[in-house]
Amino acid sequence: MTDQRPPPSGPAGPIAFRPATLMLRAEQALGESVNQVMDAIETPCTKVCVVDPVSGLCRGCRRSLSEIASWTSLSVEERRRVMAELPSRLAAVATATRRS
Repeated sequence: MTDQRPPPSGPAGPIAFRPATLMLRAEQALGESVNQVMDAIETPCTKVCVVDPVSGLCRGCRRSLSEIASWTSLSVEERRRVMAELPSRLAAVATATRRS
């Protein structure tokens, strides 16, 4: 069955990713179960995969698309650094939203 939905939107609206599609692509790329990989890697993922068009951050975990894409290849220290920044990103986005 072919997915008939249009591709995700850009600046006009949020980009939503279907977690099942992302998991399948990751499994195909890694050649192993994504669940096995993710169980071994600490992640802030909340499975709310929607990218805010203004900030460019995921509304669920507040990571950028490039951080999400490279997450499994980052070192433990790099992942912890990103995770330490997430609370301040949440506060910054909340402040910007209130000003709008």
